Amino acid sequence: MCGNDADHPSVQSMKCKAIAPMVFAVFNILGLGNIVLSRWVGPSVAGGLAGILCAAASSMTCGCVLPPGVGAQQTAKISRIVGILASVSCVLYLAHSALWVVEMTNSMACANADCSNLQSAMVPEGCIQNLCEEKDYPLDGWQDDDDCMAADLKSRCAAPSDGSTIYHFVSDKPTYTWDCNLGGCPAGKAIGCAPVTCCSTSSTPPAGFVDGATAGECTDGEAWDHVFCQWKEICQFGMYIAIGGIGWALLCLVLTFIFALSAFGAAKRVQAVGDLGNGGVSTAAHAQAMPVAIATAVAMPVGKTPEI
Repeated sequence: MCGNDADHPSVQSMKCKAIAPMVFAVFNILGLGNIVLSRWVGPSVAGGLAGILCAAASSMTCGCVLPPGVGAQQTAKISRIVGILASVSCVLYLAHSALWVVEMTNSMACANADCSNLQSAMVPEGCIQNLCEEKDYPLDGWQDDDDCMAADLKSRCAAPSDGSTIYHFVSDKPTYTWDCNLGGCPAGKAIGCAPVTCCSTSSTPPAGFVDGATAGECTDGEAWDHVFCQWKEICQFGMYIAIGGIGWALLCLVLTFIFALSAFGAAKRVQAVGDLGNGGVSTAAHAQAMPVAIATAVAMPVGKTPEI
């Protein structure tokens, strides 16, 4: 039994159902710390706000505001407030679960990326690596590019000292990607990407390479694929966290919903019973004494006054 013997049975039931939501609410409030880490901010905010409201409702139920023996009107009023707070908490828990679904969807796109067709960052055999040049990196103008990996449309091949013809090729898939907020991207692009440069004496490009003179910019889709592959294992871990978050949010939602129904039910039943104090006698005691009083009255002969 939860609560006090003087509580109406429905109030005792409500207090019992408040315990589990209160425990889960504390953990959700602690989850607000993810905001500092800038991870899972949406779910953390929704869950934290839901936890705060749920903790407030549970505290009111468990004696902080609703001690035993208060009047029926006050108990019913407080129970309704508790039910309203728990209901709003349910809405936030629903948003909490929906935001975890969004996180899971984003993680799945990265975790399930097909990385089989991505080029490695190695310069193919037959390419002359010391002829690679990159524009405006690390200084302005054309610079030697030791790794033969330059941003879109910023690579070329230097002329060899013997005057032989050199053909400029670039890989048809990006080998390195970065956020364009860091710079180094053509206007309007969100993700920058750098293909491998191949300077060859052969007019035939290596497998996976195209003519550098006709190559266009790599698409954001190709770049995102490479970003996903760089972080694939981390995204797989994040996907499992998101799935766990969905389960956690739904469990919180169910427990809090049951608590809210119990609070509204308690308010309705207490209101119908009348004053819980009942002139100094608890409702529970009054309910137990009523059958005895009725039985005594039935057994007493007509006209005789029962002894006290």
